[in-house]
Amino acid sequence: MTFNNEGVAGPNKLKKLNNDTSTSFADEVCPKGLSDMGNNTTQTPKTTTPVENIEKLREKIWRKSHSQRSVKTFDDAIKSFEKFLAAKNMKYDQCMENPIDILDSYASWLDVDHSAGTTRTYVHYAKKTLKFMGARIDGEDFREKVTLPKKRPFQDDKVTKEQIRRIILDLNHLGLKTLLMLMKDTQARPAELLGLHMSDFNLSYDPPYLNIPAERAKNDMPRELFFTSETKELLVSYLKKEKSRPDDFLYLDGVDPVDEVGFQKRLMAVQSVMMSVFRRTLSGAQFADMNQKIQQRGSMSRYKIHIYSFKKFAFTVMADTLGEIAARAVKGDREYVLTYYRKSREERAEDFRKVIPKLSVFGGEEGSKIREQVEAKVKALTEDELAKLQEFLKTANA
Repeated sequence: MTFNNEGVAGPNKLKKLNNDTSTSFADEVCPKGLSDMGNNTTQTPKTTTPVENIEKLREKIWRKSHSQRSVKTFDDAIKSFEKFLAAKNMKYDQCMENPIDILDSYASWLDVDHSAGTTRTYVHYAKKTLKFMGARIDGEDFREKVTLPKKRPFQDDKVTKEQIRRIILDLNHLGLKTLLMLMKDTQARPAELLGLHMSDFNLSYDPPYLNIPAERAKNDMPRELFFTSETKELLVSYLKKEKSRPDDFLYLDGVDPVDEVGFQKRLMAVQSVMMSVFRRTLSGAQFADMNQKIQQRGSMSRYKIHIYSFKKFAFTVMADTLGEIAARAVKGDREYVLTYYRKSREERAEDFRKVIPKLSVFGGEEGSKIREQVEAKVKALTEDELAKLQEFLKTANA
């Protein structure tokens, strides 16, 4: 189309348009199909808002992990990043030009009040979010220009048998007692145990064991974990008091297992209660020697003895007795599980029998072994020797 100096179509063009009933003005201005003004056209790209992008990314994180804990961590990270942007009077679209500078500034902002682990996690999710929104972030530039604090080892204390005994005997919460005893035998994580059914336990085998299915395991690796007879006795007491059907969850009541999101939210809530009860118990004056905080950066309080200390206790015992490969396999480390679980159940049970005396905190196994040895010796006595022994016992008890 030609235009005159006034910016309107020239007379020849207008005359053609007026005489040509098969061609519309809109068709001449834009090719057919590229302009349908007023007809709900989809030709103009729709701008996706940050909220929509975050929701899409959240769904992707869930789809990959099927972990409400991962989703919650992402949500916490986004809240933190948006708080940072508000403090800097910025919006998401302003991050697109210099995302590396923004992320480095965010890391510095976090470092003031957060631990190294939290800072690194939150920056990771901020980076992931900006990339998802279209920001170009080169990996090498990020590593060179975004300075993240080093993650230091968690300096907690090794819990002893005597400390475990004191905690278990003082607890009034039978469910938590059972959970801690299972942890100190199996290395299982609280979330792995809390989601089990009664049918996941085999109490007739010697030693008894539990099955952690892949969907409950941290690394998606199913494991079969043995536990001691002292833990079995406590577990049986808990089951008699609290449970009645084999398909009951061990710790979760009124949960629909088909509702995966609802199930995980309920599990996280129960775990939070367990950890609160544990910390409240150790806050008593009788546990002053155990309830000591670790000095660290960040707002979260950490203690030298904590609920995961029971899991670490089992790892140390197994590593010292069976070696690190077996200990890491029982723990659930992927590369070790694939190798160690080629052993038969009885071969692994035989390994576990070697650690039973070291895992037992109430001496049940040692007492049982001594009793068996005494019974064997008594059976080997002659009638005359047995009579003398009985006479001796009567004299000793007189």
